[in-house]
Amino acid sequence: MDWTDDADRLLVSLWQAGGTLNSVRDDMLEAGYNVTRNSIVGRKNRLKLMGVDIQVRPRAVRPRRIAQMQQQRQQRALPPTPQPTLLAFPVAPVADHDDGVDYLENGPDGCKALLEKRGSYGLPMCCGKQRVYDFDGSRSSYCSLHHRLYRTNTQAGRRWA
Repeated sequence: MDWTDDADRLLVSLWQAGGTLNSVRDDMLEAGYNVTRNSIVGRKNRLKLMGVDIQVRPRAVRPRRIAQMQQQRQQRALPPTPQPTLLAFPVAPVADHDDGVDYLENGPDGCKALLEKRGSYGLPMCCGKQRVYDFDGSRSSYCSLHHRLYRTNTQAGRRWA
C-alpha cells in the first residue's frame, strides 16, 4: 500500500487514542486502506524516524504476571552452596608404631610409607599403621597421615594450589 498523508494522520490518531494493533488495522480496513499489522508497525516506526510525535505507550503489566515472574526468579535462585566437609577415613584401632615396622614384616593392612630408619634386614622401615580408603573408595597404600602428605587431591576433582 502507498501511505498517503490521510492514512498517516488516521494511523497517528488511532494509535494515540489507545488502540491496539488489531483495532487500528480493523479501523483502517473499514476506512478503505488495505493494511496489515506488520505494515502498521513499520509505518509507525518510520513516522517516528521522520519526527512525527507518536507517543510510546508503556506495556501494562498484569499483577498476576508480576507474581509469576517473582516465582520464576525464586525458582531460578541458586540454593546456598553447602560447606565442604572433610573426608573421614575409618581407622581401626591398632598398636602405635612410632618406631615403624620392618618392611618384610608389614602386614597387608599396614601403611607402606618408607621411613629413614633401616630394619633388621637392612631394608627401610615403613610406617605400618592401618591403611585408609582413597577418594574414589579404593584402598590407599598409606595411613591417614601419610595419605594427606603423599597423595594429591586430584582424585577428588581438586588440585593443590
